This record gives sequence, structure tokens and C-alpha cells, in this order.
Amino acid sequence: MAGEFPPAYRTPELTAAIEAQARRFGVPPEAIVAVAGVEGSGFNPRYMTGSQAGIFQIAPADFQTAGGTLGGLTYDQYRRATPAQQVAAYGDYIAYSPNSAYLKGVGDPALAAALLMGIQLSPMRDEWSERMLIGDTGSRVTPKRQAPELGTTSIDDMRTSMARRIAGWPQTQTLPGGR
Repeated sequence: MAGEFPPAYRTPELTAAIEAQARRFGVPPEAIVAVAGVEGSGFNPRYMTGSQAGIFQIAPADFQTAGGTLGGLTYDQYRRATPAQQVAAYGDYIAYSPNSAYLKGVGDPALAAALLMGIQLSPMRDEWSERMLIGDTGSRVTPKRQAPELGTTSIDDMRTSMARRIAGWPQTQTLPGGR
């Protein structure tokens, strides 16, 4: 896990932000940390892939869809924000999704992380909701090829991937700062 969280980003503010969003959605904090790990940013708030920015690779269109701001920040402000501020913006991004209700009370960090990734990756929110309502966790969340470790991007494949990621962490370092 130390490789995913450079010492420069292990701050009490970041840990508090992650814990606040975990409480907000009723998920283990490890789920939020695991999603950031898949995004490849290493908690570097300046990380960019095309127009996707920051720790969670949020795009300008995501801000527009949410009315212009996430976490009280515009896209340009988000690009300059601290890791803790970007975690708060990510929380608003997740809350904006109609699928965020599936997160409530999910105690399994790997399943919660898979659901978070599903929300983040899925351009087919209505179709995904319909499949989840009938218990279909084996269908792809997105038709796009994403990070190879996510498999088909079904909730089942992403849960397996996240479980491997989380299981590899020292139990004393599930959050930046060692919490």
C-alpha cells in the first residue's frame, strides 16, 4: 500500500476527508481508497488523463452534469484543489448518481469499492440500475475497456479485483496515514 500513497499525501486532512465520505455513504473507508488506487493517481491531485483530472479522474462533463460544481468546486478549482478537497468533490459526484443508493450499509470493502467503480465508470446508469434491481451483478457496467485489473467491469469482476487489492494491504495501513 505504501506505493499507492506517497508520504506527501498522507495527511490527517486526507484521512478525515476519506472517513467523512465513507460515513456519508455507509461504506468502509478502504473502498474509497481502493477506487483511487485503480484510477492510477496515487492520490496526486494534479494527475491528468486527457481532460479527466485529479485523484478520481473526474471530467469537466461530470461537473456540468452536476450543475457546475462538485464539493463546492468548479472543474478548474478542482484541478488545483488539495487531495482532501478532491475527496469531498468525489463524494458529491457519487451522491449525484441515482445508483448511490446501492452503497448504503455495504460493509464489505471490496463490494463497496466495486459499486463505487460501477458508478464512476457507467455511462448507462439507467440500464445498470435495472440490472442491479434484479440482482444481476455479472453483466458489464460499461462497454468500454477499462483498467485490465477490473476484468469485464461487472460488479462481480470488480469486487474480485478490489478484494485482491485490499487484501494486499498491511492491515495497519488501510488509509493514508496508517489508520
